[in-house]
Amino acid sequence: VGQGALEQYFELPPLLQHESSISTSSIQLPYSLYNTNADAAKTMVSTIIQSALVHVLDQTNTQLGQVRPVLCTSPGLDESTITTIFDDSLGADATISPTYIPEPVAAIWGAQQVQLLPDLLERHVVVVDVGAHVTSISLVQRNVVLQSLPLPKFGGETFVHEIIQLIVDKMPSLAHDAHALPRVYQAAQAAAAELNTQTRTTINIPYIGMNVKTKEPLHLTMEVSRSVVQQALQNHVQRVLVPNASHQLSPHLPPPTDLSRLWTSVLTCLLENSNVTPMQVSHLLVVGGGAKQAIVSDSLTSTWTLLTGNTHGLCIPQLGMRSELV
Repeated sequence: VGQGALEQYFELPPLLQHESSISTSSIQLPYSLYNTNADAAKTMVSTIIQSALVHVLDQTNTQLGQVRPVLCTSPGLDESTITTIFDDSLGADATISPTYIPEPVAAIWGAQQVQLLPDLLERHVVVVDVGAHVTSISLVQRNVVLQSLPLPKFGGETFVHEIIQLIVDKMPSLAHDAHALPRVYQAAQAAAAELNTQTRTTINIPYIGMNVKTKEPLHLTMEVSRSVVQQALQNHVQRVLVPNASHQLSPHLPPPTDLSRLWTSVLTCLLENSNVTPMQVSHLLVVGGGAKQAIVSDSLTSTWTLLTGNTHGLCIPQLGMRSELV
């Protein structure tokens, strides 16, 4: 989808005009990056980008001077910082300047490429990007991000950690077991993915620990329902999100008590800050891997209906497409 969007809006070099010559390199940033100081994080990201560039150039038998770097950036990130990181990854070859595309704009281009959105968008578009740890709500008009509000501590990993808490509640000894916690995390990840399409799932972790008294191995088997995880998430809204989102919430609405009301308050704040009315917004586009959970699409549907009076213009792609558009 991203390749198609770039083909639509940029003239590609002849080498890249044929699908057979296109190579991609996916990057999984290490979880430790989120707990690393700024300088160390920059170095780590530069190294990762360098390795991805080398892979793509080797696969396509291309020289660095033959490519045009296009960087998709999160709203609000300082371009000078990103340029420094990118230049560090190039080393002595840092003679080319990248083109920056805000992620909400790139998401719209991708949605237009697969005909989820019309090619001509005269009015504003709201893009809700539910990432792993942070959700961004952006207002876009004619390929320009007018306003963007981050919603920290809400994303795909929120669902995983709520499931982890359910597991630990069932077997409290796991909370301080450094050897068991990685397996608990993997099981919670798998359960969260299954709950994208199922209403309940079974978590099975054999040999997760040992009974101190009997020296017998401990096995964990438990069922988790979508409704239980959703209720835990609603509690997370009141316990964590609302107290930490004072600048993202509309001062003209009461404090949110659930996810739907949270979206309503954040979207209202976004529009108020931009002096835009709901009637001036033509579409709401939902993207990001964290948006695969049913409660996200359901609550955003309720919010959009409340703000506009109907579901026209609500663009929620199929599950797999939501992560591909960003």
